[in-house]
Amino acid sequence: MKRFISLFIVFILTFNIISCTNTKVDNGDESSEEEITLADINFSEYSVIRSDLSQNKTTLAAVKLRKYLSEAIGTELKIGTDFVKKTEDIPLDAKEILVGETNRAESQNAFEKLEDFDFMIKLESEKILIIGGSDSSTSAAVDYFIVNYINGNKVNIPEDLEYMFKYTPIDNSNLIPAYVSDDKVTLEACETGGDEMTPDWAKTLIMMEIHLATATPEGTFASAVKVLDHCAQMGVNGIWLTPIYEQGPGGNGYGNIGPHSVEPALTGTGDYEEGWKVVKDFVDEAHKRGIRVILDIITWGTVTAAPLFSEHPEWYKGEAWGNQAFNWKVEEFREWFISTCVDNILKTGADGYRCDCEPNYTGYSIFNQIRERCLEAGRKILVIAEDGCKREDCFDFEQDGVLNYIGWTRGEQYQTPKRFYIDEFNIVDSVKNGLAIGENSLQQRKRGGQYRFYTYCVSNHDFQYSIVNRNRLTIGYQAIMAPFIPLWYFGEEFNLQAERQVFYFVPVDWSLLDDYDNLMFLEDIKKYIQIRRTYPEIFEYYPFDHRESNICAVNTENGNLQAYARYSGNKMIIVVPNNSKNILSVKIDIPFEEAGFEKTSSYKLTNLMNGSEIKGENNSFSANIEAEHMGIYLIEII
Repeated sequence: MKRFISLFIVFILTFNIISCTNTKVDNGDESSEEEITLADINFSEYSVIRSDLSQNKTTLAAVKLRKYLSEAIGTELKIGTDFVKKTEDIPLDAKEILVGETNRAESQNAFEKLEDFDFMIKLESEKILIIGGSDSSTSAAVDYFIVNYINGNKVNIPEDLEYMFKYTPIDNSNLIPAYVSDDKVTLEACETGGDEMTPDWAKTLIMMEIHLATATPEGTFASAVKVLDHCAQMGVNGIWLTPIYEQGPGGNGYGNIGPHSVEPALTGTGDYEEGWKVVKDFVDEAHKRGIRVILDIITWGTVTAAPLFSEHPEWYKGEAWGNQAFNWKVEEFREWFISTCVDNILKTGADGYRCDCEPNYTGYSIFNQIRERCLEAGRKILVIAEDGCKREDCFDFEQDGVLNYIGWTRGEQYQTPKRFYIDEFNIVDSVKNGLAIGENSLQQRKRGGQYRFYTYCVSNHDFQYSIVNRNRLTIGYQAIMAPFIPLWYFGEEFNLQAERQVFYFVPVDWSLLDDYDNLMFLEDIKKYIQIRRTYPEIFEYYPFDHRESNICAVNTENGNLQAYARYSGNKMIIVVPNNSKNILSVKIDIPFEEAGFEKTSSYKLTNLMNGSEIKGENNSFSANIEAEHMGIYLIEII
């Protein structure tokens, strides 16, 4: 008789929550138990057992496990519930794989150790336990078992094991570059031969758009400090605030009474001077966390009821969006508007403007002057156009950097959004050739992508349908890991939903974070950001011509969407998407030559999603990737 040794591994799994450690556990005297291992188990003797009380996800997970394991060993496993132990199909002495909490003692004892978001995989006697603290985490445990143990047509299970996943949230706040004052900020050109006007921190940006009125139940600046904490934990360091100006009768924020005002419902005071101090307090709190704040500015006009319209009717001409339009030919008005915008930056400490509907109303001169006057006052700001633009030493980039204007409009994108790099374009071809990147007329002339900075705007306040829907590729593959400034609407990272309703009016439901699947989706988004921030030499590389970005295609066998690599120095990170509803087994070729490395280079290969080292073979390697997930792998040349 030999001592039974279990291998206890607290492991970063596909959900990537905590770090990897190995610990041996002594389970008693040598004579107390037989040595039992999985290495020589005959799985054809096993049956998959689930509880009669289990919910749909556990039931479906058990069926999925039976399918995958049967295919791997070439023998159809039996499946049943724990309601009746003895049947013709599942005899009394059957060996069992217990999925979820069953009435078996082993299952019940294991379940008592688990919180809702935990799961474990364990060999106990002649039973294999796959169990989570909730229905959803049990389903996740089955996926983990399949991805990590059932490798193609081979069952690859350690001899002895107990895998325990304990949920600990990722916190990326320490990875955010620290806020520095403008005297320590360097200005850089955003195009070849352009003026040095873009703050160097633009290269570090990961952005979310936030509507303060709906971001928290209270809808105030004070309550939104909670949002700043959320952003910091994610690793997001840029927030675009939707308009904070007083709405007035008939206004909604984008319709307001003018840029000199601030909304009392947000600040808690009707005194503008005191209100702007509240804005400054919020900006200061953001800066403490390394987060830059971009204000939204409206240039088309004001609501009809605005006092500005009755006091200065000569500043207006015609209508815009059903209200009163500014007359940009009036010099007195131009000076007032420019001075007001500069003053708002100086008294709040905000870091720039997102310019609604620009450059369609003012062109380039107004914000060029705002930028120059801010610089004269010691402020180095970022200026973002809403529409596609020629930079003209005015705008650093536009809101929708990737948008196929040929055959599609921004309005259509908002009504029925497309995932351009999943459903429309090859991402590598698009970047290298500027396809669907940048301003409309440049795209028409096949000159897209010629500037330095572009966003991938996953979603914004104008979207009328949810586009993310817990699909990790939508944010991760297209934006976070790609050579763009990622931008999305707050809440999509934990499955905020809209259908035929503009996001701007949808209250953010924080209780969505109580759902296991939403929370694990958020943790994976945080993991992608963690990887991006850990390798700034790769992900913060923005050449003056975006078409020269450090991205190349990766060939895969059995892949279903273009894999790609990002690279710098002696490192390469390979991103392999699984754009399907099923687990993907894929062989991946390492693009040494395309990334500028010698094909015969010695290298170390690491799965960045779980920290495990992988053995490559003949400059390629194999991996299993969960449905609608990504595999992310680091190649280090030795």
